[in-house]
Amino acid sequence: MKKAQVAIEKTVFSAPNLKAQVAIEFFIYSTLFLFIVILAYVLVNFVQNTEVPEKQSLLVKELGQSFVDSINLAIKGGSGFSYNTSFAKTILGSGYKITVYETAPNSQIFNLLIDANISSSEYNSIYSLPSYKYKFDGNCWDQSGLGHTFNSTTCKNWLSFQNDGENLSLTKNR
Repeated sequence: MKKAQVAIEKTVFSAPNLKAQVAIEFFIYSTLFLFIVILAYVLVNFVQNTEVPEKQSLLVKELGQSFVDSINLAIKGGSGFSYNTSFAKTILGSGYKITVYETAPNSQIFNLLIDANISSSEYNSIYSLPSYKYKFDGNCWDQSGLGHTFNSTTCKNWLSFQNDGENLSLTKNR
């Protein structure tokens, strides 16, 4: 009979002790899973926040390059070439400024500067323009100390190019 009594005695592996162990393991695994989920969220959020300024900068650069490409097309088109194009009025809801300026007085070497302030960050890109005589027509070009500037939010979103063989006229109106 002694053997039967030993089997009935409570041991460390009895049912009430196993229930407590299962509950503890459940909370440990739940905590570990929650920690992994929070860590994954923080890492994804960090990666996205570092990519947003890069994407904004890329949008500004692409817009500036599209202006330069339009000017190159109008110059290569030669005498009598006329071209109208439209551009985005804003970049991600923010306006921008385009400035065309001569690198040195009477050098006829021009640069194009695009300046955008998006989400409290400032983005600038400078592009070289082909050596040519440029005329700025319309009531949207402001003569500044640096050159001829237009603000995208105060002007219509189109630009007209007219090449007469000697001059490239850039016409922008409000």
